[in-house]
Amino acid sequence: MHPAHRAFETWLRGKESAVIGQVWIETGERYELRHEADRSRSPRALVTHRDPFAARTLATFTDDGKYRPLRSAPNLRRGWRIVGLDFPKAVAALDCFYPGAVAHWHAWKRGKLAVTSYRSCAARQTGMYRITTKLGADEVRRVAACCCSDGECLKVPLWDVEERTKLATEKPSRPASTLAIPCPEPCSLLLSFARKAVRLEQEEPMNVKLTKSDLELIGGVLRGVLAGGAGRFREGDYNDPRHRQRIEYFLRKYEKLFPKREADEENQDEN
Repeated sequence: MHPAHRAFETWLRGKESAVIGQVWIETGERYELRHEADRSRSPRALVTHRDPFAARTLATFTDDGKYRPLRSAPNLRRGWRIVGLDFPKAVAALDCFYPGAVAHWHAWKRGKLAVTSYRSCAARQTGMYRITTKLGADEVRRVAACCCSDGECLKVPLWDVEERTKLATEKPSRPASTLAIPCPEPCSLLLSFARKAVRLEQEEPMNVKLTKSDLELIGGVLRGVLAGGAGRFREGDYNDPRHRQRIEYFLRKYEKLFPKREADEENQDEN
């Protein structure tokens, strides 16, 4: 057995159930996997699979049929269960849902996970992504805040802006039965958004006169979209000005003009 799998089996021992990402694991002589939101649903209400590699298809599309370019995004489809799995098959299914997660977790716990800073990752980019080197530390933090929150990605970023410049992206604490998925370097989607952020920062500012009510209206509409009041757009389509991450970047950049109100936070809590 691979050392990472052995460590994961040991971690599971003594737990009736556990969670990795959005996958709930029921332990025992045989393992069962479900979406964590379906853990209490009747088996008859779920589509039953016995092949661990059914996870490949389940992980590919959202409930409404959209492609999932980011496997760690919190939009895993619901309504299924994979049953009758021995431990190797359970690990194979989990690796389809979250590729490399167990191996990265094991290396992280042993202090042997290779971590690459944003600056080093951007420096090795070529072609149209070469401009990602132009982002300053504040802009990198802003991009990470938009891309690496639990609302966008369930991984725990371990990388920093550069060796002496911390990223300082906070993640909420997780219960002991939840296995954290470490993120050792900026992913391709974050770099794609960083490229868009460079272009946004390069645009010439405009002198526009707005009233206080105008600003409140704009801020209210944008925060309403972030709170789920509008349709979600295709992940990675950062040219769409209505994209959630474009909107969040805008709000973070101009947070003095569009401060959060208590009503905004209440709306997010309700969603």
